[in-house]
Amino acid sequence: MKSTLRVPELSFACQTRHNSERGYVLYEALLSVVILSIGIMALLEVSQKSIRGVQGSLTHGAARQLAESVLSELEIAALYDVRPDGILMNSGQANVKYQVQRQEWPAAVGVEEVSVTVSWNDRGKPGSITLTTLLPKPKGRR
Repeated sequence: MKSTLRVPELSFACQTRHNSERGYVLYEALLSVVILSIGIMALLEVSQKSIRGVQGSLTHGAARQLAESVLSELEIAALYDVRPDGILMNSGQANVKYQVQRQEWPAAVGVEEVSVTVSWNDRGKPGSITLTTLLPKPKGRR
């Protein structure tokens, strides 16, 4: 008696393909290209929005720095009783302007409230920042 060993057929073994399953068809390849294109376009949109956000925060930071510089110049002028030289604005943006406002401070004599407002227009979107402090009045204005 001759014994034979039988090997069970494995499910992952090579199977012959039928004629209808020869590979990717043209519409499957086109569909994968369309899906990939949509994903790339979404990534580009997200990166563009993040770049705009960074540029907006840089503009805001430059405006805040300008307002702090103006207030520092006015503080030095008030404390040492000199005229401010004027603040040169070198922010690289033509749409940045600042305005200084002075008001009497009712709680103390010889003190005034000084506000510096910096405004800008960034790609059609206006923005502004205002910094306020109390300073002694210059001797000529008391």
